[in-house]
Amino acid sequence: MIELSDVTLISIDTTDDLSGTLNGVYTSMSGINFGAVKIITTKEQIENNSSIINDGIIFEEPVSEIKNYNDYNHYVIYDLYNHVDTTHCLLVQPDGFVLFPEKWDNSWLEYDYIGAPWAHVEDAYIDPFGNHHRVGNGGFSLRSKKFLEVPTKVEVPWETNNSDFYWMPEGVVNYHEDGNVCVHNRHIFIEQGCKYAPVEVAVRFSQETRVLECEGITPFGFHYRLPPGVTLEQ
Repeated sequence: MIELSDVTLISIDTTDDLSGTLNGVYTSMSGINFGAVKIITTKEQIENNSSIINDGIIFEEPVSEIKNYNDYNHYVIYDLYNHVDTTHCLLVQPDGFVLFPEKWDNSWLEYDYIGAPWAHVEDAYIDPFGNHHRVGNGGFSLRSKKFLEVPTKVEVPWETNNSDFYWMPEGVVNYHEDGNVCVHNRHIFIEQGCKYAPVEVAVRFSQETRVLECEGITPFGFHYRLPPGVTLEQ
C-alpha cells in the first residue's frame, strides 16, 4: 500500500445518486492509504450512506449551498479548504479518479496544483496578460491546502466570463473553476507563492485529451477520457 498521510482524497456530490462518486472514491482508495477520505454531500445522503462509514469514508455537509454546476465550481474555489486538514487534497469525480496507484510520485507534493494538461489552443486558455496556459484540468487534480486558502487571503474574482480575452475555449459559458484558477486568475495564486506543475509533470499525473506529451506515458489517473490503450479492467 502507498502511504499518503499528507493527502485527503475528496469529492463533492450533492445529487440524488452517489454511485458514480462512490465508484471514483473506492477505486482511488485501492492501493493507497490516504490521510483522510471525504465526500461532501447533503444531510440526506449522509443518512442514506451511513453503513459505509466503517470503510473509512467521512461524510461532511457543505458549508454553503450547492444546487447546480456553477455552485459546484464556486465551492471548489472558495469553500473546499474547510474540509482539508492535510497539506494536500486529491479531488476526484465520477469521471476522474486514480487508475494506476503505483505511478504515484512523492515529488508531486512539491507543487500546489497539478491537473491534466489541456491541448495548446491558439485562441483559448489565455490569461489577462496574453499568456497561454495548459495546466490544468480540475476534474482530477492535486491541490495544496495553501492553494485552497488563497481566496481567504486575497481577492480571487469570480466573474470572469465577460472578459475581452479567451480564458476557456469558445462556447464555454459556465463558471469552470479550473479555468478561473489556472488561467484567468493564475497570476494571483503565483503572487501568493503557489507553484503549478509543468506539462511534463502533469501528463504523468493525469490525462484528459490526447496531447503530444502523452506519448508512451501511463498516468496515475485521468479525467473524462481514458488514455489510449487503457481500460478500467486493467
